[in-house]
Formats: sequence, C-alpha cells, structure tokens
Amino acid sequence: WRLADPPAGRPGTLPPRRRGEVGLRPERRTPRPEGAGMSPPSRDDPTPGPSAGQPGEPAPGPAVSRYVRRPLTQVTTPVTDAPATARGASDGGRIKGSHVIQSRAFTNERLGEGAFEKLVAHEGPVWTLPLLPSSWYDLGPLVVALRQVASRTGSTITEVTREVARRNGLNDLKTLYRVFLTNAAPDRVLGFTPQLWSTYVKFGVARAARNEPGHYLGECSGVPSPFLDWACGMWLGFVPAVVEVTGGRDISGRIVKRTPDGGESTFTIQCEVDYTS
Repeated sequence: WRLADPPAGRPGTLPPRRRGEVGLRPERRTPRPEGAGMSPPSRDDPTPGPSAGQPGEPAPGPAVSRYVRRPLTQVTTPVTDAPATARGASDGGRIKGSHVIQSRAFTNERLGEGAFEKLVAHEGPVWTLPLLPSSWYDLGPLVVALRQVASRTGSTITEVTREVARRNGLNDLKTLYRVFLTNAAPDRVLGFTPQLWSTYVKFGVARAARNEPGHYLGECSGVPSPFLDWACGMWLGFVPAVVEVTGGRDISGRIVKRTPDGGESTFTIQCEVDYTS
C-alpha cells in the first residue's frame, strides 16, 4: 500500500476524500517469476536486478522463502549412574548443614585438621565449598565418610553419629532456639518430635509414641536401610540433648526397636529415654 499521488501544484498534500473513498489505494505489482532475486544478474543481462525498480516506484522487496514444515525430532539425554557413595538423594536422605558442620568438627578433632575435607573431596564441589548451616546436603556421602571415621577410631557409625547429633542439638538449642525453650519442660518440647525431626532430616516420619514427665518413647518409620545405623545414633544423641537443655538430669537412652516396614528397604526404629526433672 502507498499514499495516493498528491494533486498538481500542491505537493505533499492529499486530495479531499469523497464519501466512501479512502486515502490509500493498493499498489499493483506484477509477480516476478519464481527464482527471481535469488542470484545477481549477469553483466550482459539488460534486465534490472532485484534492487532496481521503475522510476517513481519503490524497489521490490527481497524474495520470500516458502515455509516448510519439518517433523519434530525427539532428543534424548543419556543417563549415567552416579557413584553409589553419592546417591543420598536417590535413597531419600538429606541432612541439614549444621549437622554436616558438626560432623566435620568431630572428624577433624579425631583424625587431624583437614581429614573430613579429604574424605568428601571426591563427592563434588558441593562438599568442597564452604558448608552452610541452613542448606540441605545429601546424606549418602556423609554416612560413607562417618563410617570411615568410625573404622579409624575403633567405634561404630552409631556411636560417632550419636556424639555428632548431641553436639548439634546442644549448639542449636542453646543458640538458635534458646528463646523458644525458656522455662520449657522436657516433655513439652519433646511433644514437637515431628517438627524437630523434619528440621534436620529429610526422610521418615517421626512421632512421640509416649511422652510423659520422666519417660519418652519416640518412633521413626520409613528409615532407608543404608541409613539405619546413622538414624539410631541421631535419635540417641539428639533426644537426650533436648532433655538436657530443658533441665532434665540422669538421662539414659536406648534403641528398643528396629524392624523392617514390611520389607528390607525401610525400617522403623524406637528410641526410649528416661530422665528426672
């Protein structure tokens, strides 16, 4: 489309429109033969090239290629198996960073400075970067590292985890959660067993099966079998720490149940704790 030619003697103005008439009129073009404009003309060819036009007329636009619909191609991404030591997420286990930090401190105390970093160095950059207390980490690599710590120190992973969890509980409950524990009795705080467990661990379902002053029975179902010994140590360390921070004394704890949940992939454990107020 182009503007109508202005009347003679009045350049740049449009003639008055009559009723039903518009000020634009279509420009008629002669269709070019197929292939025109696809290659430059020969010097001996008098025919104007694709950029030429008639005097006073705009130059024709570039040749438009036809749209061709092509079938969609399915792209597949190869899947590689991760090492068994780094499959914490696939096994359903994650742990809060504050527990990992306490594990590092314990390991370096027992095996020398930098020992923990060497044990997890091959697990990827997540474990070599500065550890963040509020971040979540795959539990698989940590359990593998703590098993090596237990082997080198002549103990079990349950005993190692018990000490780490106790440190973790005492540190967090006396600092981060101190305001919530003011004048709180042990049984009142242990009534929040599901919340306490999910604050640090991402697997299983925890509850207080029995909770009265001086006696507590906690239960956790859905514990993946690779983390069973670690989970027992977690309960044996953290629950007594809660009782200690809230004023309990003469504390003793033990695992009274560890049975399969209808198979061998997950287990249910029960931790019993006695104390005096």
